[in-house]
Amino acid sequence: MMQRVLHVSSEFDGMSELISEKFMIEDTVRLGGITAVTVSYDSFSALNTGIYDLILNISVRKFVFRFLYRNLKYLNIQEQNMIFKELCGELDRDRYMNTISVLTASRSILNIEGIFNFALHPMHEELEMLCSEKANEFSLKNEYLDFIRMLRFFADINYGNTDKLHVIINSDDYADVLDADYNRISRFEAPGVEFAYLNELVEYDTLISLLVEASPKEIVLHCKGADAEDVCETIINIFDDKVTFCGGCFLCRE
Repeated sequence: MMQRVLHVSSEFDGMSELISEKFMIEDTVRLGGITAVTVSYDSFSALNTGIYDLILNISVRKFVFRFLYRNLKYLNIQEQNMIFKELCGELDRDRYMNTISVLTASRSILNIEGIFNFALHPMHEELEMLCSEKANEFSLKNEYLDFIRMLRFFADINYGNTDKLHVIINSDDYADVLDADYNRISRFEAPGVEFAYLNELVEYDTLISLLVEASPKEIVLHCKGADAEDVCETIINIFDDKVTFCGGCFLCRE
């Protein structure tokens, strides 16, 4: 077994359990505002992995939460935690592990925050970029959910006289709408209903507008092998159990 001394800011004393999950703790000494933890490990690979995980859960977490608080105050604590977890999985792990391995091979004392603040300083820019990207994704997701709730409300209160509509998804940007007798809905000049994007988020266009306005008791989706998961998901989110998928009819085979 080999040993190294880890220096951790005393404000993170609660991390002793996390450290014990990564290493065998041999000794702990308080040195002013620093806690020196002597740990033992089986291999440098295990040491490097443990150090990286500690940096994520101590320094990166602190950096991310401060950045989000300063720049994106509209996020709640749950969203901040989700952003932290997601971006940890998208960091360039191999790059930073290489930097850590150089330090662990040449030093007997390793300061967790020092490694993050200096040796891993290039990580800071990547973290800020990922924080902004993830926050934007959460914002768009919330907009989507609000939008779906609004459409569900209108679909529920709009008691249409239509029993059934067939929606034939021909491609990822083109669909036809037929009534229960398989007659094409002719209220639009175009032969099909095109998809457009609202805030690059929801495939909402005349197709969704038509379905919400009609509020049919049943919607049958015919996908014809088209890759249109987003459109189908939006329709299902709005109309819920009114939606069924065709198992394969003459419309799907055309």
